[in-house]
Amino acid sequence: MKRLSGALVLVFSFLVGVSVCNADADKDITKLQDFEHNPTPSLLDRPLPVVEIRKAIIKAARTRRWEVLNETDRQVQLQFYDRHKDRQVAIDIGYDDKDYSIKYVNSTGFGYREENGQRMIDVTYLSWVKKLIFAIDKEINQASKQPAEPKAAEPAK
Repeated sequence: MKRLSGALVLVFSFLVGVSVCNADADKDITKLQDFEHNPTPSLLDRPLPVVEIRKAIIKAARTRRWEVLNETDRQVQLQFYDRHKDRQVAIDIGYDDKDYSIKYVNSTGFGYREENGQRMIDVTYLSWVKKLIFAIDKEINQASKQPAEPKAAEPAK
């Protein structure tokens, strides 16, 4: 009888330990959100040209160690690789002269999953993207402080 109760205690302890470990793993998982319609802050009374927004996004991305994977008209795809934890995430940034939007594309090692129609991911993803947004806004503000490039002189008629 002692042996049976000892085995039951061992099994119970194991099950409690597994559930605690699973709870710890899930505590760092949160609802994934896309960051849409972030206004392009400008210190000017006019919006920055789209080409300056593009430059600011790429400069900010490189500053934060994001890699540019692809560029198309008014869209940049970025990837961040965390070599310490062997995980990566890819995002798309669409932009124009008024705002930019960041959308999740895919990841490995971030526990991405769907639960009850909600996309879930490791909270680190949100931290990385928020830091990228801060860096982009900073670069856009810096670009808006620069004087506008002079227009080329029109040819004489």
